[in-house]
Amino acid sequence: MRPDNSRANKTGQLEKLTTLGLEFQDERVHSGFLTMLAIITLLAAAVVLSHGLRRWKHRDEAGDHGFLIRITAGDDAVAALAILWQLFPLFMLPVCT
Repeated sequence: MRPDNSRANKTGQLEKLTTLGLEFQDERVHSGFLTMLAIITLLAAAVVLSHGLRRWKHRDEAGDHGFLIRITAGDDAVAALAILWQLFPLFMLPVCT
């Protein structure tokens, strides 16, 4: 690796790292961008999971034996799984570049 944390191709020109259509010359900036995307994704999943847990705690108070609360908690669980699934391609970027 070069001291300035950028990549060079065979001709000595700097190689651009591209993610989501954004080009990065510096590998540190690229990895920082990926880290921020991962953190934001984890925060979004945590918000959805906390919503599901809050609804689940109030299931006994529901007048319909908690049916709608269970549907809400299940939907939140599926949504959180879908959000977390977005981390898979994000973590594959460093392997594939």
